[in-house]
Amino acid sequence: MNRQLLPTEQVTKQQLERLRQKYARENQNLFCHLERLIHETTINYSDYLNIDTLLTLQKPRTAFPDELIFISYHQIVELFFRLIRWELEQLTDERTDLPPDVFADKVQRINRYFRCVIDSFDIMANGLDKKQFVQFRYALFPASGFQSLQYRMIELWATDAPNLVSRKWRSTIHNQSPAEELYAKMYWKRGAVEATTGGKSVTLTDFEHRYDRQLLQHLDDTRERNLNQTYWKRYAEQDSEGHIKEALRDMDQLANIHWQMAHYRVAMKHLTSNKSATVPSTGGTNWRKYLHPRFQLIIFFPKLWSASELEEWGRID
Repeated sequence: MNRQLLPTEQVTKQQLERLRQKYARENQNLFCHLERLIHETTINYSDYLNIDTLLTLQKPRTAFPDELIFISYHQIVELFFRLIRWELEQLTDERTDLPPDVFADKVQRINRYFRCVIDSFDIMANGLDKKQFVQFRYALFPASGFQSLQYRMIELWATDAPNLVSRKWRSTIHNQSPAEELYAKMYWKRGAVEATTGGKSVTLTDFEHRYDRQLLQHLDDTRERNLNQTYWKRYAEQDSEGHIKEALRDMDQLANIHWQMAHYRVAMKHLTSNKSATVPSTGGTNWRKYLHPRFQLIIFFPKLWSASELEEWGRID
C-alpha cells in the first residue's frame, strides 16, 4: 500500500506536474530545468537590484562634493519617471479593458510618484551648497533638465499634442495637424531658445538631433490613445462619482503647477541674488519664462476645469 502523501508533498507533486505540462507545451525538458536549479546559485538583494552596477552610475565631473547629490537626485527622479511611464502605458493600452476603479487607482499611483519627486525637491532647494552649485553647474553645459526624454514622452502620453503647443500657436492647430507641425511648436522648444538672440540653443539642437525621430513617432502613436483621449472615450460616462476625474485633476496640478514651481523656486534660490536679477541657465535659455506655470499654461485635461479655474491656472506664490 502506498503511504499517504503529506500536504506539502502533495502540493509539491502538483507543482511538478504543472511544470511538466508547462514545459511540454513549450517543447522543453523539465529535467533540464530542474538540473539547472540544483546548480544555480541563490540570488541575493544586491544581485537582484544590480546595486553594484547602480552605484557606479554617479560620475561627477568636478571635485565639488555636492555634485554627487545633484546627479543622484536627478537619477532618482528619472526612475520615478520610468514608473509613471509604466502606468501610462497600461492606462492607454487599447487591448486592456481596466475596470474604472483600477483605472482610477493607476492614476493615483502616478500622483503618488509626482508627489514623491515634488516633496523630495527640498533635496535640491536646501540640500546643496549654493556656492558649490553655482560652480559645478557649468560642468553640465550645454545640458539642461528640459532634455529629459522620459518627461517629454510622459506629456504626450498624458494629453493631446495641441495642449502642449506654445500658447502663441495653440488656437491655430488641432489634434490631426501634421506631426511635424505639432512637434515643431511644442512649448518646451520655445523655452529652449537663447535668451539673447532668440535662436535655437545648443541644448535644443542637441536634443533634437538625439530624439526628434523617436518623439515624432511617439506623438503619432499617442494621438488617439493618450490618457485624456482614453478618459473621454472609455471612462467619462462610467465615472459617475467623479473618482477618476478628481485623480486626473490632481495629476494636472501636480505635473503642471507644483512640479514646475518646485524647479522655479530652486532656480530662484540658487541662480539669483534678488528677484529682479536675470541669470542664464547652463543652456543659455530663459528659465524664468520656461519654468513658471503662468507663462506656459500647460494643462493635460482642460475639459475637466471650469473657465474660472483655467483663468487662475498657475497663480501661485
